[in-house]
Amino acid sequence: MQLFVEGVEQKVPFDPNRMTAALTRFLRGKGIHKQIQVILVNDEYIADLNRRYRRVEGATDVLAFDLGPSERSDDEAEGEVYVSLDRAQRQAKDLNIPMAEESVRLIIHGLLHLSGYDHEEGREAEKRMLKETEAGVKQVLKEMDITS
Repeated sequence: MQLFVEGVEQKVPFDPNRMTAALTRFLRGKGIHKQIQVILVNDEYIADLNRRYRRVEGATDVLAFDLGPSERSDDEAEGEVYVSLDRAQRQAKDLNIPMAEESVRLIIHGLLHLSGYDHEEGREAEKRMLKETEAGVKQVLKEMDITS
């Protein structure tokens, strides 16, 4: 797993290296061995992706793209997760939780989408994804020594 920051460096509420290590352990624990890139962006960047690839106007909090299996090299991404730190910041404030927690929640949500979870497949799928997301958030925050 790789983590990239695109123009929102001042908003990153955690140590990127510790986050990468904790998320990699989370993925391995789930049996996920895809090369995934997590890209932290602003609302403008994610709104452009949303418009181009989903034909939906406006920003969203997280987008996940499954790029399929990589055949060219071991370090080529098979999936990308984009998280708007602008959205994470507003949502954390609304929920009265640390921005680091909301950022982790959005990243985990995107990673679960790439591993086959889809909350839009019905109520049971939504419950399962919520349960897995919250368990992942708890695990990653604990590993990073971030309290919520």
